[in-house]
Amino acid sequence: APDAAAAALARAAAFQPYLRALREHAAGAALGELVPALGAAAGAVRDARRAEPPAGAAVLLPVWLFCHVSTPFSAALAHAPALITLLSLASHMLTHASASPRSATYAHLTLQILAAMLDVEPLCAALLTDDVHAEDAARDRGVRSGGVRIDRVVPCRDRANPPAAHARTGPKRPRRLLVAVLDCVVVYSKYNLSRRLDVRTHTAALGVVRAALGACVHRGVRLEYAWMELWQALLNTAAFVAARGDELAPPAHIDGLARALLDTLTDALVTSEA
Repeated sequence: APDAAAAALARAAAFQPYLRALREHAAGAALGELVPALGAAAGAVRDARRAEPPAGAAVLLPVWLFCHVSTPFSAALAHAPALITLLSLASHMLTHASASPRSATYAHLTLQILAAMLDVEPLCAALLTDDVHAEDAARDRGVRSGGVRIDRVVPCRDRANPPAAHARTGPKRPRRLLVAVLDCVVVYSKYNLSRRLDVRTHTAALGVVRAALGACVHRGVRLEYAWMELWQALLNTAAFVAARGDELAPPAHIDGLARALLDTLTDALVTSEA
């Protein structure tokens, strides 16, 4: 579900003419044709490799908006290189979320995009596609496939002690783009614990984890993933909140984050038995 900021934007009177125009064109192919241009713009932001988001980072807003309102856009993005570019950019944005208030805002928007991807059918299906199986099937048919897309996602490794690189062979080799989504949550949780804790964005990150777990259960997917790194990041967040809660946000906000942490860990235990 959209967060309070997203709901407020949709209700804002000044935004209504744009929203009506978007809805009028949402079912047409025109928005899908924007995917390559938006992907190129996102790639330019990623390649700039700046902790402070450049002006071009504003490209994330139409991506978020179009994912919500346009099935043709989501379907086009699901099969485009732009999806890989956006996941690479997401890793960078979430690694550097604490660099400035502007960085924090874009980090929250990035997590809203990841949540939208898991909520929209064409994109969720793309994130959960077993690319190794698809590549083998294409080879058997003599057809060229798109390869294993997770191998082309470029994670941000700018900070100290980055998460371990994934295996490229064997049973633990990642096969699905959903792995990159969870990696984004890991780097956000790992690098953004401070007395100025952004409770709203940490809560959004937990929502992405719960949506990912739910998607795996719904589709019967056993994800090839080093889960320990994710659980360690979430447990470190829980320990930080427990130890420093009195110094952080207002108690009601911290209580909400604590509940979200418990709900996420509970979901993890339940789904691990599914």
